[in-house]
Amino acid sequence: MSGRDISARDAVRDIKSGMNESELMKKYRLSPQGLKHLMQELAELGLIADPTGGKAASPRKRVKVKEFIKDFRAGLSDAELTRKYDLSHDALYILLQKLMNMRALRPDELFGDLDIKSGSVSPLNVRELERYYLDFQVDVFDASRPGNKGTIRDITEKGIGILGISCSPGELKTFVITPEQSLGVDPFLLRAECRWSDIQVEGDCVSGFSIEEISEDDLANLRTLIKNSLLNETDY
Repeated sequence: MSGRDISARDAVRDIKSGMNESELMKKYRLSPQGLKHLMQELAELGLIADPTGGKAASPRKRVKVKEFIKDFRAGLSDAELTRKYDLSHDALYILLQKLMNMRALRPDELFGDLDIKSGSVSPLNVRELERYYLDFQVDVFDASRPGNKGTIRDITEKGIGILGISCSPGELKTFVITPEQSLGVDPFLLRAECRWSDIQVEGDCVSGFSIEEISEDDLANLRTLIKNSLLNETDY
């Protein structure tokens, strides 16, 4: 976004709090043209009202970004997203790239654990990654703090995304995973290292962990949980 690392969430909050143009330019180190570009991008994503007070001059589609992000995180395919939001394949690529640049989506959500610093990986390659989003609730407990409870957002054999548990990068935690009995998966434990922690646009805490230690029996339970997520996806 204007060549600067600006959080869309922070910018929208500041704009809605009543910050004037001078204050916004000073805080985000923007020129008048840069601020104008920022406002246009936020308006095109449906995060703020059109700053011109009329219809947007841009011919690009207007997308309800919060709804789009929820659909993306729910695991909608490229075809489903393009159909629902009336986007071309190229427009979907541009939107995903823009949301990542604005930090509304994190790079790991698009690329998993791949090295993306070179910028050579397309956001649409996310569909090729073995990251499974669960459409059923699985509770997670911090073994050292049983009152610290979260839910699994996504899972692989090497990592796990958790909603509701904040953590600092580099911190090690032991988690107790407690699937519902109806899933046919026994509770299991794993030890994981926090790779990142963030607050979503919706305000929920989400953290990503790499799995560092897990027993063979617990790994079998994890694989069964992944298998169940695939069966549910197929039924859908």
